[in-house]
Amino acid sequence: MNRFIAAAGAVLFATAAQAGHLDITLKGATFKGDTVTFPQVMMDKDGWLVIHAMKDGAPVLPSSLGSTFVPAGPSMNVAVDINEKVMKGTDYLVMLHYETNGNGTYDFGVNNTTDDGPALKADKTPYMVQFRTEM
Repeated sequence: MNRFIAAAGAVLFATAAQAGHLDITLKGATFKGDTVTFPQVMMDKDGWLVIHAMKDGAPVLPSSLGSTFVPAGPSMNVAVDINEKVMKGTDYLVMLHYETNGNGTYDFGVNNTTDDGPALKADKTPYMVQFRTEM
């Protein structure tokens, strides 16, 4: 199901993802310059909030545009700096990953798809939400 989410200074178009132990609140999310800020993130273990690019309607994986550490539990106003300017009308994918190797750096990517893998919902699919930045 798709829904429109109004945010101060931005509108994010998103597809819903639900998991009791994981959550990314999109309502009230904002973007400014190269930073996207989400009002609340819920993690059941320490991990990462990660932004992935979208191309032709599909996520560009395993590379990412930015990530930020999120401790277990609820976290408020979680900002992710993106390695490029956030553009109006651009689709992105926000995803939760676990910190799996205890080194405190986000290691999942082109050269390593073993460490810091995706956080999974109860149905064993990755917790991710597509969104579009609008003004």
